Formats: sequence, C-alpha cells, structure tokens
Amino acid sequence: MKLPPPETNNRLDKALAERRSVRRYAPRELSFDEISQLLWAGQGVTSPNGYRTAPTAGGTLPLELSLITASGVFRYDPRDHALEQVAGDDRRKPLASACVNQRFVREAPAVIVVGGAVERTARIYRDRARRYVALEAGCASQNIMLEAVALGLGSVMIGAYHDDEVARIAGLPPGAIPFAVIPVGVPG
Repeated sequence: MKLPPPETNNRLDKALAERRSVRRYAPRELSFDEISQLLWAGQGVTSPNGYRTAPTAGGTLPLELSLITASGVFRYDPRDHALEQVAGDDRRKPLASACVNQRFVREAPAVIVVGGAVERTARIYRDRARRYVALEAGCASQNIMLEAVALGLGSVMIGAYHDDEVARIAGLPPGAIPFAVIPVGVPG
C-alpha cells in the first residue's frame, strides 16, 4: 500500500528534511539566543510539572548537558534555564583529542556533550537503565540537531570518543557518562 507523500510545510518537517551532518563551520560564535534555544531543545522544561523536551523513563531525569565554547565549560540547568560555568578555559582542543582527533570538534564554535547519570534511572529500572538513558540521550541529541537546522546552524553527532576523558573535559558530574558529543556552528 503506497503512502501519501509527507507534508513538509511546517518548521519540524523542514528541519527533518534539511538535517545533515555538518563538519565545517564558519568562524562566527553562536549568539546567546542560539545557545539558549539549542539547550532548551535538548532538555528544556515544557510544563509546570517539569516535563522536558525529551522523554525520560519514570521521570528519573538522568541527562546532563554541557556546553563547551571558547569561553569555557558550562553545565545547563533546565529548571532555571541557566548556565553554570564549570571551567573558564577553552577545552575544545583537548575535547577534539578525546574524540579521536576529529578536527571539527576543535573548530566548532560550540560543542554540546549529552551525558547521563545511569544510576538515577537504575534506582527504578535496574539492569535496563543504561538502555533507557541511551534512548533518552538519542532523543535529546536529535532535538538539538533539529533545532540547529531550524536556526540555520549545522551539527553532527559524534560517538567515537574516550568516555572518561570526555566526561572530565566536559565537567560532567560524578557518575555521569557521555552518550553524544555534538559540535554546532554556522555551516562553513
């Protein structure tokens, strides 16, 4: 049975159709508004009940988003929609090294690390927790990448990295592990 052609007339449809992996970035830094939108897309609060833009198994909220720019490393606080600075140095070069020397990690004006504290979910879901956190991280990552397209930006998801090094460089909280590294910038 043939399906009707997909509609591509709203913002999400267009972002889905235009999403591509982008590994070259113009030198322009991201604006504070762009950073705000990207982080909100990944883990923003969408209701007074604390629901987020990405699903979470049992409301365990294991995800941690870190932002790495030339200005330093920042942890995203979804409840207050705010950034907390964890380091004041530019860690994109060591991050690129931890990502098996992928140069575009160093060249992107911003890199978002999606980390997860599996033990938060394991309290309820035990041995299935890692799977559930990985699914949640995938949803949050796709949200970030689709928001990037909607903002006229480009991104790519990286899975080749050394977990412990990325967690340390990104300032993830103790016990959190990285699930995705996402360089973002104006396509070059």
